[in-house]
Amino acid sequence: MVLNGQFSDWKDVLSGVPQGSVLCPLLSLIYVNDIDKYVGDKILKFASDDDIANLQSDLCKLVS
Repeated sequence: MVLNGQFSDWKDVLSGVPQGSVLCPLLSLIYVNDIDKYVGDKILKFASDDDIANLQSDLCKLVS
């Protein structure tokens, strides 16, 4: 993406929903709506850059 003549860097996406579908935002919300019932610690459903490590930890707990 170009903004004010500057390009953003590419980043690998290791988790989340695939892009390109109109339903992805809706399906994502349906999926995460009650996901915190299954995690013992506080879960971050929507994370800022500072919350990435905590969110990844929660996702690892869900996988295990």
